[in-house]
Amino acid sequence: MKPEIRIENNIKTTIELRQKIGLDILAKNELELKQYLKEELQENIFMEYSENEDKTSLDDQEGEMEEDLEVMLENEYSSRKNPRFTNSRKYEQDDILKNLSEEKSFRDILNEDIDLSKIDKKKKKIFHDIMDNINNKGFLENEEIIKEENDLSDDEFENIHTKFLELSSYGIGARNFRESYIWQLKSRGVEDKKLFNLIDNYLTHIKNKDFTFLEKIELKEKDKKEYKALLKTLSINPGYIIEKESVEYIKPDIIVKKSREGDFEIELNKKYDTSLSLNQKYLNLYKHGNINKETKEFFKKYFIRYKYILEGLQQRRETLLKITRFLIDYQKDFFEKGPEQIKNLTRKKIADEFGYSPSTISRAVQNKYIQTEHGIFPLASLFPRKSADGTARIKVYMLIKKFIKNENKKKPLTDGKIKEKLNDNGISIGRRTVAKYRNKLKIPSRKERRL
Repeated sequence: MKPEIRIENNIKTTIELRQKIGLDILAKNELELKQYLKEELQENIFMEYSENEDKTSLDDQEGEMEEDLEVMLENEYSSRKNPRFTNSRKYEQDDILKNLSEEKSFRDILNEDIDLSKIDKKKKKIFHDIMDNINNKGFLENEEIIKEENDLSDDEFENIHTKFLELSSYGIGARNFRESYIWQLKSRGVEDKKLFNLIDNYLTHIKNKDFTFLEKIELKEKDKKEYKALLKTLSINPGYIIEKESVEYIKPDIIVKKSREGDFEIELNKKYDTSLSLNQKYLNLYKHGNINKETKEFFKKYFIRYKYILEGLQQRRETLLKITRFLIDYQKDFFEKGPEQIKNLTRKKIADEFGYSPSTISRAVQNKYIQTEHGIFPLASLFPRKSADGTARIKVYMLIKKFIKNENKKKPLTDGKIKEKLNDNGISIGRRTVAKYRNKLKIPSRKERRL
């Protein structure tokens, strides 16, 4: 009876581990997930990069692993050895642990990103060639050599180079300062033609952190402040940014776009979903090799973790897709017309819809961002709290921002006038509450806004 009780306890432990890993992965945003998988890849002997996107599908892998796991649990305490593998070399545990964690350069980080991305082998090779020709400041050199070695036309290289810049973010791999600045902004979801034109026309000033040119051009004061704040963040050494993490970029976990037919399409970051594969060498050694009990236990631990990480990634993707589809339906006016049209929504409502617990929904939306045609928003902002009169607070915030943006700068609106405008829009709110919301938006008082 003792072995049976022990097996039952082990099964219970693996179920708890599955839940823990699944919830951990669900709670992570795109940047946190990248770091989590990076660390796991350094430690887990069963986890490796897929070099070919046509490899066995995730479902097939999980099916095979399910069978392997069942066999493993059934034979956990058996001392029998498979006679076909009696000549296998005794596995030395030190072989597994020889790769220790160390500080990564931007080259290490981006080469791992390339390996994790779901692109074909040929493009990965070109991406790595581009990486090999990036200097220490993060800029691309020897473009012609890359074209020649890979037999690429100018247009083919431009297409691949653009894809590389989309993957790398931070402007790493750009050929000049202009291109780097543009991609540093794009990586944060900034797509502003006026701002890009300023970079074209005042590149030297921006490189020298001289923003006095903003005072000489015709722009609204608010736009000048926003542009100056963005331009200040641009780095002349993009490689330094990713190594030292001196600038924290917002990378959307979910992108919602409108198709030509008028439907909303959902894009989730696919970089980590199917690019991990099972190391067959260690699987065969684990199942059939002549290894001692201690090493077998070591193998089992990481084999199970690998399986549950793959499950967690798939569950995270499915959960985010379900939530986003629900939001597109429920908050349709928000996606169509903008934040002013958002409706009140609780996590409990969507949890009840899918049979989840509200805490699962909270994990799924926390610290994640959604990119829409109206900008990038925290996913949690699509579950707005109510203001005093029951209106979604984000709607009140956006209306206040809109009224002030469109006000006469020589006669700015008082908080009382903003209150009246909100009342005209069916929102009952007091002047003091308007002042509180305005301060939260970091908008100066009427006196400070006057030209």
